[in-house]
Amino acid sequence: MTFTFGVSGNSAADVRRRDMRAQFRAVGPEMQQVFGFRMLKGRFFNETDTATSQGVVVVNRAFVRAYFGDDRDPAAILGESLLPLSKGRRAVVIGVFDDTRQVSVAEQSQPEIEVCLPQITPGSSFYRSIEGIAMDLAVRTERSPASIVPELRTLMTNASPELAASDFKTMDEVVEDSYGSQQLAARLLLIFGGSALLLCIAGIYGLLAYLVAQRTRELGLRIALGAQRGDVMWLVLRQAGWMLVVGSSIGLALAYLGSLGLKMFLYGVKPDDPWTMGAVTLLLLTGGLAASYIPARRAAMIDPMQVLRTD
Repeated sequence: MTFTFGVSGNSAADVRRRDMRAQFRAVGPEMQQVFGFRMLKGRFFNETDTATSQGVVVVNRAFVRAYFGDDRDPAAILGESLLPLSKGRRAVVIGVFDDTRQVSVAEQSQPEIEVCLPQITPGSSFYRSIEGIAMDLAVRTERSPASIVPELRTLMTNASPELAASDFKTMDEVVEDSYGSQQLAARLLLIFGGSALLLCIAGIYGLLAYLVAQRTRELGLRIALGAQRGDVMWLVLRQAGWMLVVGSSIGLALAYLGSLGLKMFLYGVKPDDPWTMGAVTLLLLTGGLAASYIPARRAAMIDPMQVLRTD
């Protein structure tokens, strides 16, 4: 749920009142233990945060970045009084957690505010705003879903017959559903990339085979004049190597420029990761050298007497 509110900052940098817009979630103190997200500064809710204690909230790094100017020092927001939980009772920030993508891997993290569920008392404006909204329950377990889901369904049915039709999903299923068409696009890119690699190897083989055929007389004459067959083979491989190095250098430059447009589609992966680019380049060089081996070997096996008789 998106929530818009006004805030009066306590620090010198935030003395002005402004309107803020953030994703609002009411969660239990056990949320961090279940999902395992990382706290950057401060703490998450615990059993001391009750309906009668000081109102508290936690925000994410995107919230600090959007409304407090800089997320390099998340501790600067700790203690800020952000919003009223009830009449005469405001909540202060006690922690900042790292950004997580809640909707899909393609959408950047949005500013979020987490409110401690036990502190939302009946009759407050927050209670009225969330009343009737569906609630998600998260369970962390080492057991398999097939064994735990029937037990959870029985417990929820016993608690309320209306919960018998509750939908259960594992986190793997939630993540897979969030991919949407991106998974299909990734598979298509894998197919196209593999096809391009095969075409590249076939092209290198065809080009070198053509060059060897054009230089048959030259290579035969070299062998007739005393050149070792290994030297001839190395000559062809060296020519192929230069072609591969030049082509790979141009390809790396184009790949880097193309990766700049892929940042919005990636999560947790650098588009210009040097290890990935190095591994792909090594794969192309290995494939290209493997494709050039057959023409090079064919050049080394030329019969110089047959070439001279033809001349």
